[in-house]
Amino acid sequence: MEELSGLRKLEIFAISFSDQRNFNSYVRKQQHYHQILTHYRLQLNGGGPSYGYYRDLSKEVQVWDSSLIRNQPVLLLPANLRVLEIISCELPNGGGLLNVSPSLKTAMDLKACKLSECPEIEYVWWADNCIASLNALNLKGLPALRVLFNG
Repeated sequence: MEELSGLRKLEIFAISFSDQRNFNSYVRKQQHYHQILTHYRLQLNGGGPSYGYYRDLSKEVQVWDSSLIRNQPVLLLPANLRVLEIISCELPNGGGLLNVSPSLKTAMDLKACKLSECPEIEYVWWADNCIASLNALNLKGLPALRVLFNG
């Protein structure tokens, strides 16, 4: 993926990964490049189309049908992420999103988050790490959810 740096006029980029290790490696190596792109969509395990009401936000990560944490300790995310969708995933021993991705602490541009069909999640964020930029929060199929903000 180093060849992306040679595409200086590229503004829109989409890529799908079937393995979390490769996804994390890509995000780690291309972190600086995401700052240049006007639009990107990074997908882990394919999934489906982005939901229409998020489309204008343009910098998104979708995670579908994954056993996060059990396979790899951390999901790396771009710092300028605007939309995060996690759908049908096994999350760590209850807990919340920061357990999955500590990089959410620096996601100051996050505007929308969708969590769906993640049976183990007990809370979304820690109260002291709440994301002030969030405009939309869509929660569905989270039977273990106790509170939005823990602590």
